[in-house]
Amino acid sequence: MTLLSNHLILCGHGWLGSHISRQASQSLRLSATTRASEKAKSLRAKGINAFVFTLGDDPAPLTEIADEATLVLNIPAGRRQQDLSAYQQHMCELIDTLADTALSHLIFTSTTSVYGDTTSSIVTEDTPPAPDTTSAHANAVIEAHLQRKMPKRYSILRLAGLTGPDRHPVHMLAGKSLDKGNKKINLIHSTDVVAAINVLIRKGPMNRVLHLSCTQHPKRGEYYTACAEKLLLPAPTFSGTDAPATGKEVDASLSLALLGLELKVPDPFNMC
Repeated sequence: MTLLSNHLILCGHGWLGSHISRQASQSLRLSATTRASEKAKSLRAKGINAFVFTLGDDPAPLTEIADEATLVLNIPAGRRQQDLSAYQQHMCELIDTLADTALSHLIFTSTTSVYGDTTSSIVTEDTPPAPDTTSAHANAVIEAHLQRKMPKRYSILRLAGLTGPDRHPVHMLAGKSLDKGNKKINLIHSTDVVAAINVLIRKGPMNRVLHLSCTQHPKRGEYYTACAEKLLLPAPTFSGTDAPATGKEVDASLSLALLGLELKVPDPFNMC
């Protein structure tokens, strides 16, 4: 495999961006955006060409360095916001601007929440989106816009719930009383997300939707109780755990085959 471009731009250097930059190939020249001037200064001290950028800002600093680069568009919608019209508009406008450059490859980190929560079937990369939250709807719109504007220069990574050495949902659930204990979980470890992005940097545009999710999907009542015990946290309590398993199951087998990847953390019980 040959490197398509040695310039990687991380548009959004948040939690996932930090993992990507730490594990990036030393042969890559890194640029990154952040909303905080102090963080930009810290990243520059590490040899990253970092600058302050917020959605809606003049994109000139990005377009000036975009030619022949790979750009990871990793600015999440944020689940707590109810009105995402401005976010959606600014993301689509940024894609419009980047489409007019000689950018080689745009990787958009989307989410498997675009399938909604009403299905209890296996979802594949060809399953039509059915978003039922504002953030999922915004991601579905942005995906479609990217496919229209850059049909030969994109890859869309629909990520399951993110976990990593410094992040796991059980920390937010510890000690709580919750329902739907029989709902299946779909998670992915940061190690495997970074591995997939590194493959995409080398391979270039896939011009399709790709999935990243664990290969096992236990009930959340069983899973988060076990994780809390493992991490010595107050156990959450769930109703309905004994009912038959329900909820979507994200199948990433085709994507992993296309990427030539085998998950390093396929079992979610090894994520906590």
